[in-house]
Amino acid sequence: VQHFKIIQSWLIKNIKTKEKSNKSDRKTFLNKFFSRFARVLAILTISAVIIYSLRERWILNQVLDYKNNGDRIIVTVDGDKLALSDMAYYIMYEECTIEKAARIYNPDMPKDYWNTRNGGKIIAGEAHKAVMGETVHDWIFYKEAKKNGIKLTAKEKAYIKTRKEDFWEDLFDEQYDNMFTSKKAVNAEIDRMALAQKYQRQLADKMDINYHRLDWDAFEFETIKKDHRISISDKLWTRIRVGEVTIRHDKYSSVPTGKNKTKGN
Repeated sequence: VQHFKIIQSWLIKNIKTKEKSNKSDRKTFLNKFFSRFARVLAILTISAVIIYSLRERWILNQVLDYKNNGDRIIVTVDGDKLALSDMAYYIMYEECTIEKAARIYNPDMPKDYWNTRNGGKIIAGEAHKAVMGETVHDWIFYKEAKKNGIKLTAKEKAYIKTRKEDFWEDLFDEQYDNMFTSKKAVNAEIDRMALAQKYQRQLADKMDINYHRLDWDAFEFETIKKDHRISISDKLWTRIRVGEVTIRHDKYSSVPTGKNKTKGN
């Protein structure tokens, strides 16, 4: 009997030891499993972030096909959706104005001028900013002019007609070839701009300040802009390369001739 109790005690003790050992082995296995799973998950997450970032960078580096994307919405102002074609005048004007200076600065490589700094800021970047700023500014003031019943007089319309002719005559020939909207649409933008400018003059007189203190990059306009809802499609707008939209630096005319000034409708 005594021997039986000893054997029984040994068996029970051995079974408990094995149970503890099994529990310890399971715990060790689970710890290793979760540790490896966490490492794999971390690697997959980091890889996904890197792939996404590279994809986004690749997309942003792709130059937009402007002629086939003129109807893409670039900015929304107070619910009004403005497409790339609604910015055509501002893009063409900026590109023409700066390109003239660029071809004087370096006739063989005018692109160099676009990449130079003026007051510490790169010219191409400032042109990009100006196009958006002027588009939003003029749309806000145009809508305010319409709301207040402001119209252009016959004399003002005649003046704007002359400005349109000058604008089209000043363009480089290639700008006509690279236009991504119609001449009629661009002329409509000039009409809206003229009405916006008339509102700006009247508002400046009312505020008893200089006209230019209400320009798109002026402090007083920044205050006005805060009362409006503006949403820019940053990913799309980043792909608009002002300086390479209607001007292409691989091939260009040496001077603006205006020979196509009657082109389009």
